[in-house]
Amino acid sequence: MDPGVRAILLLAIATGLTVGAVPYLEQQRTFGSVPGANCTLLVCPPAVSLSLQSYHFNSLTNVTLTIKNTGVLYDALINYVVTDTNGNQWWRIWLPPNQSTTTWWRGPALPPDTTGTAMLIISSTCGNCTYRGSAGAFSQFLNSTSYTVTVVTGRDYQFTFTMHT
Repeated sequence: MDPGVRAILLLAIATGLTVGAVPYLEQQRTFGSVPGANCTLLVCPPAVSLSLQSYHFNSLTNVTLTIKNTGVLYDALINYVVTDTNGNQWWRIWLPPNQSTTTWWRGPALPPDTTGTAMLIISSTCGNCTYRGSAGAFSQFLNSTSYTVTVVTGRDYQFTFTMHT
């Protein structure tokens, strides 16, 4: 191939890649972010980000979590799953008040940069909990044991934390 044609061809390809890459990078920079969220190239603050600040076991079937929203959007907790080291789980799912139940759970509302508390209950003391696992294997929190908690937000984000008794 003629060196002049090769140079022109390479220049055309490089120009096309540059022209195509800029809109793509801009799309990636803003995808999932909030307008005005002070994004830099490809780095935006998370829309919702929860961190476990502390937890306290109130009883053998009840734990309180203190959670902070370090993201830029308001959110609220609506579901939780508590899992023991053997994979046995207690699920509590939010049901709107118009459902045929009086025992529905909704965790704290979490505006940006705020902290809220969520009380998680397991075992038969939990109204709308569902148990999945070996029968009778996880009915209370045991000493010197780790548990995994997954909370789900109203925006359908999931966050997982570990607790130790």
